[in-house]
Amino acid sequence: MIGATELLSGHADYAAAGHAAHPGARLLGPYFVLLALASVTACAIARAVFGDRPFLVLEAMRVGQAGQYLLFAALGVLAGTVGIGFMRFLYAAEDLCDRLWRGPQWLRPAVGGLLAGTAPDVRSRLPRP
Repeated sequence: MIGATELLSGHADYAAAGHAAHPGARLLGPYFVLLALASVTACAIARAVFGDRPFLVLEAMRVGQAGQYLLFAALGVLAGTVGIGFMRFLYAAEDLCDRLWRGPQWLRPAVGGLLAGTAPDVRSRLPRP
């Protein structure tokens, strides 16, 4: 069984590993330290709130028929296809931003964060059909 502490601490570790895999990750050291600190903090809070008992208990998965393995394989292929499509979309969006950006490079993350942060607010103010 996966307990609260393993679930919460594993999330930060996997996120840090994913960020470390990026070829342009220059400031990953401090970021990983922050993720590890967040993991330890989440673990301490989960122990204080839930104790040693898991807060999420999942039933054991059983395969009833051999044909279900084909469904698992199809789901894996679908997930891989969606992942590759998302990756291509992300790189295309990055290339588009590279072509459109005319300001200084150091200002680019701030403008991107501002746009990402205000987009939900602007969308919520639009009239609904």
